[in-house]
Amino acid sequence: MIIFKAAVFAASIGLASAAVAQEAYELNEIELAAIKRSVSLQLKDPDSVKFGPIKAVPYPGVQEGVVLACGLVNAKNGFGGYAGETPFVGVLATYRQTAQAEFVLREIGGAETDSAAIISYCKSQGIR
Repeated sequence: MIIFKAAVFAASIGLASAAVAQEAYELNEIELAAIKRSVSLQLKDPDSVKFGPIKAVPYPGVQEGVVLACGLVNAKNGFGGYAGETPFVGVLATYRQTAQAEFVLREIGGAETDSAAIISYCKSQGIR
């Protein structure tokens, strides 16, 4: 388990570095659930969360089972209204022996420039 957490941490640290675009990675239900759980916990109203598309690519230069995931989320803000689809990015690692998945959220867009930077980064990694 320590190796698993180290892989997630290493992949998370390297997220900001440039990498070669990868082939698409198809997320399974366990992986999608881990991503949704992690993102939901960071929002003001986790029960109101609506997810848009979530896409992933293998994380370059890291062992098998670690992927970069990008997606869209919409949730209620502090005023009770939906804020609109907001991009997010993070690293997902799946532990082979137990098939458990853990998602480390790097960033959720907020201000217009933050959202644009996340979308641009995801596109540069081959996530469209």
